[in-house]
Amino acid sequence: MDYRWLFISLLSLGLFYYQNKYPYVKIEKDALQIGGGFGKTVRIDELLSIKKFAGDYILKTATKEAVINPQALDRQQLQLLDAALKKLDVLWVA
Repeated sequence: MDYRWLFISLLSLGLFYYQNKYPYVKIEKDALQIGGGFGKTVRIDELLSIKKFAGDYILKTATKEAVINPQALDRQQLQLLDAALKKLDVLWVA
């Protein structure tokens, strides 16, 4: 048995488990967590602007910037994200 295929299979299973355990975007009361367990966290009260560019959402604070790739979400999750972001009292940059 070729050990490379075993390694690729285990890596694929690990990635599947990680993506099911940690959602790509998690909206909490005071923060947005993007990219799962090891991704970026943006506090909502620090959020200065939101820009939609080439389909991506770019969230900017005074110190950092986070990008949400909507292709990683299904249609229902994308609608929930749109609704949640539109509720925020934040500047939308065109």
